[in-house]
Amino acid sequence: MELVWLNKSHLPEIFRLFQTCFNANTISEQFFLWKYFENPDGDAFLCGVFDNQRLIASAALLPEIIFLSNEKKKLLKFTDLMTDPAYRGKGLAKKIVQQMTEKGLEETKVVYTICSKIATKSFLHAGWKKQDAMIYFFRIPIFPLIRRLYNTEFYTYNLKEVIDQLILPYSEEESVSLKHRLHWRTQNPKFIYAIITMQLNGISHFILFSTHLKIYQIVCYSEYSDSKTLAILFRKLHSTSFKSRKYVVSLYPKKNQLYFFFLTKGYLFNLLSFGKMKSILDVNFIVSEKENLHLNHYLTNKISSFNYDDL
Repeated sequence: MELVWLNKSHLPEIFRLFQTCFNANTISEQFFLWKYFENPDGDAFLCGVFDNQRLIASAALLPEIIFLSNEKKKLLKFTDLMTDPAYRGKGLAKKIVQQMTEKGLEETKVVYTICSKIATKSFLHAGWKKQDAMIYFFRIPIFPLIRRLYNTEFYTYNLKEVIDQLILPYSEEESVSLKHRLHWRTQNPKFIYAIITMQLNGISHFILFSTHLKIYQIVCYSEYSDSKTLAILFRKLHSTSFKSRKYVVSLYPKKNQLYFFFLTKGYLFNLLSFGKMKSILDVNFIVSEKENLHLNHYLTNKISSFNYDDL
């Protein structure tokens, strides 16, 4: 058994391994094609272990382009660490984490992961640091306070056209990058997406979310919006969730810039180790020494801005 780099031809084996590990029937092979090879920020780096012709463990690094003080930077997100149940306890996860950590730091200066608390141990052994617990903020479908919703619009169709027409207060390069990423997210075959928008002083403000079963899960919002504007957007979201009887859920690090905002808007969270919506994930990172000064900005303002309903 040896570590090998994977490519698009290995998608059937990756899909088979995922089904073996998680017994999931909610996704198809198309999901992994979308996730690994249609990302506008670049193809994923994939690593796996074979036993003869059978893939028994794998993981991925997904590229993310962000802009920090108008400077373009690339992050890598470590995800989908999987080991066939018949081969667990043999140190395969540890080997893959070490290999992918080396690859990640060769490609960029900041690598992070949102993983199960159990998997955190493998990352810490490879020199990573635990940043925070990931918390599910959730709001039951109760009617929001009756206030004016202004000129908010709710879209479930033609999302590409809606996103293309967003007027963003960024440079052209950053605006195009964000729109491409939003397009990509809404093409995820696992979910249906919707977006709420509002025009204010010539600038677009928005919340993008997925809808699945009884849940609206927030994916992205206009970070530049002030609290008053966000309150209007969220009020529309809550009004819509009440009519459709859906919970609103947002997965964030506990230390995030919307923590108190969520509390004032009626969101709850479970910090216990049992019960529904309990915290089962951590966010961990590894970073080159030169990037330490910017680390807090990455983790509080950039990584947490895109929520992972599907990644």
